[in-house]
Amino acid sequence: MIRTKVGRAGFGDYDHFGLRVFRDLAGRTSYLGLIAFAITGRRLHPEDEDLLDDLAVSSHVPEPRVWPMKLARVAASLGRSMPAFLCGCVVLDSDVLGGRVAEDAAAMLVALREHLSAVADDDASILAFVDGHKRLVGFGVPFRPIDERVAAFRACLERRGRQPGPYWLLAERFWRVVKERHGVEVNIIGAASAICLDLGFRPREIAPVAAMLLQPTLLANAVAGVVESPEELRCLPVDAVRYVGPAPRQSPRKLIANE
Repeated sequence: MIRTKVGRAGFGDYDHFGLRVFRDLAGRTSYLGLIAFAITGRRLHPEDEDLLDDLAVSSHVPEPRVWPMKLARVAASLGRSMPAFLCGCVVLDSDVLGGRVAEDAAAMLVALREHLSAVADDDASILAFVDGHKRLVGFGVPFRPIDERVAAFRACLERRGRQPGPYWLLAERFWRVVKERHGVEVNIIGAASAICLDLGFRPREIAPVAAMLLQPTLLANAVAGVVESPEELRCLPVDAVRYVGPAPRQSPRKLIANE
């Protein structure tokens, strides 16, 4: 028997965290608002739902030649979009990108806030925190000076006249100190973790939120990959393959027959 607070199917409507899906949510909640509610059991303000939309669009990178989008493309070359989409989704639970990294980045900001509450709240204390961590999560942008996705999201905040929350303000200070110390810029995972904390998500809830924000990127390549499905994604060219190992074994019977 499953005991749960998530929901219950009824006749004519469905319970979900104490609300009714059709009576309370339909027509009143956006798609990402529903995702947030499904994860937390808490409804977001419509303006916060809009902010999640901005974050999702700012995170959208449909380039099919970089991972994990390329993985969806490779799988899609076999002819089916949904398995390809799911192959890309698996990568989002990794140590280098996706939901789990966003959770780690959020946990680091929470730890930094706790650290500053116990010591002086200044740049020297932030620097001590930075130097005390071998791994800084939410930083690094390959082959370019800044993460343009973060710049796009900042522009969305400005257009909406959105006042920065406490975690975003703390993150701005943290990002500046890290850049001065290590010369690396914040990436979209770091920005997403800060804004999600200000929206009231806990670090463990941010992992699935971040994964959901990246779904359109994978879906675009999974669907397009089925149509385009280049042969080279399924089979490497012969001149790109080199065998290193023992020679093929020959049958003793064939050797005798050839004598």
